[in-house]
Amino acid sequence: MRMAVLAVIGQELSPRSAGRVLALLEEALGEAFSEAGRIPFARLQAAGAAVSESVHWPHVGQLPGILMACSDFVRGMGLRERMERSGPHGFVRDMAGDIPFAGRSSPWRLRPWRLARWIVRGEGGFAPLPALRGELHVPPSVVARAWRYLDHSVAEESVPARQQEWSDRICHELSPGDPAATWVPFMLLRRPRGRVWACEQAFLEGCGSCPLRRPCDPPPRS
Repeated sequence: MRMAVLAVIGQELSPRSAGRVLALLEEALGEAFSEAGRIPFARLQAAGAAVSESVHWPHVGQLPGILMACSDFVRGMGLRERMERSGPHGFVRDMAGDIPFAGRSSPWRLRPWRLARWIVRGEGGFAPLPALRGELHVPPSVVARAWRYLDHSVAEESVPARQQEWSDRICHELSPGDPAATWVPFMLLRRPRGRVWACEQAFLEGCGSCPLRRPCDPPPRS
């Protein structure tokens, strides 16, 4: 439940602000947080009001509906179990259709794929599902954000840039068998300032463990 909510609200918020939203909701709802679908709507509205007083988020008015939908989504079957039953594609399809702001009308469904990545790769406290790693997508919007700054050519094919096939080809070439390993480096990469790449290398514990090390080829920091 907690990770499903975090995946939905984390798109427009910084990690710190998203964590603050979760903390406020859990403080307001207590042990009932995970059973939000059974909480009176007025109490969910009050919890949302507590968030709006502390954190600016454009969809704060929709929090009651998001909480109820996330609770219904995980009720009776945990997220990991749902992933094992449906696989990443089925999981993403179901989440996008069942939870507000999870990508019902989006071609890329960024939020559900983020949660799918956490579950399959064992991030955020989940036990990993390594057999499903090759089935993960990295939405083109993640790759296109930093692609023009990298020195890496992808084999020619009749797929326009920023389509899913384009993104899949890049990620599978950079990290065979585990394409979603490229997700965080792509999101962290920033425009180079002079000869220094502002990619927050410390987050990835240095260039050596980064799957973008070869196409990035950053100059030494001075």
